[in-house]
Amino acid sequence: MFRCFSRFMLLVMVCGLIQQSAAAADVLSIDNAAANAGDSDVSCFVRATHDSGIEGYAVGIQYDPTELDLSGADFQDTAVSALLSGSDPDFAGISIDTTTGVLLAGVIFSYGDLTNPPATLPASPDDQNALLRMNFSVSASSLPSVIPIQFVNGLGDPPIDNVLSSGGFSVIPSLVDGSFTINNLHTFYFGNIAATPGGTVTATLRYDHEDEIQGFQAAISYDNTILDLQVPASGADWYSGLTLDALLPGGPGAPGGIELFYPALDPAIEPGIGLATFAAIFDFLPPFGG
Repeated sequence: MFRCFSRFMLLVMVCGLIQQSAAAADVLSIDNAAANAGDSDVSCFVRATHDSGIEGYAVGIQYDPTELDLSGADFQDTAVSALLSGSDPDFAGISIDTTTGVLLAGVIFSYGDLTNPPATLPASPDDQNALLRMNFSVSASSLPSVIPIQFVNGLGDPPIDNVLSSGGFSVIPSLVDGSFTINNLHTFYFGNIAATPGGTVTATLRYDHEDEIQGFQAAISYDNTILDLQVPASGADWYSGLTLDALLPGGPGAPGGIELFYPALDPAIEPGIGLATFAAIFDFLPPFGG
């Protein structure tokens, strides 16, 4: 992988000889990737569809460097690598600025010579060709979020536009940005619940979590013109028979049970809105850990 950018002018000159507008299938796109906080070597590909054969391309891509670290970019598992039988392109100018979150790449598959034409990816108007693999690492402190990964024209010095090179022409494609989702490993959910008019249904709040927890707080709203929340006689009945009851039996305040469990209910905030909130601290009173 080339980190220097001094030869980028060559690609600018080659791609800038003649420009033509993109046809319907000329599209550069970035994958939508996903990973957990702290993950590394997460692949995200730049891909293209194109009406004509292409001999190279240039891209300028921006991402959030406070959340993602772009550790490298290469051609592994791409159509470029397959075209060149695993070899690198004759020219691959790749620059990564981890401070500003900018990737610039200019690629010519092969120069060719008097007897051999440049290597060309055949037209592929329907099936995407992977052109470049980006390898990201995610900060261990990152919170769940969706981070844009975007094509930006005019980045770099000299400025680079996102183009495909085809037969001496610089083709200006449509651009489809991607994203990087940092997964949320802590999820409240009810799942699908079926009910019939006039009937009674039990809605069980569930929680998927990566780490140990010492308590929780949840606020739930519902349509009070359709649903009537039935309040159990005992605080422990809110979670009787569930995993919480098995781990911390006996109800609020019982030895080995939840030491603080507090439901707060407002079934008539306004027509159409009822509210129920629940707070629990498993080990609220000393001696802690018991």
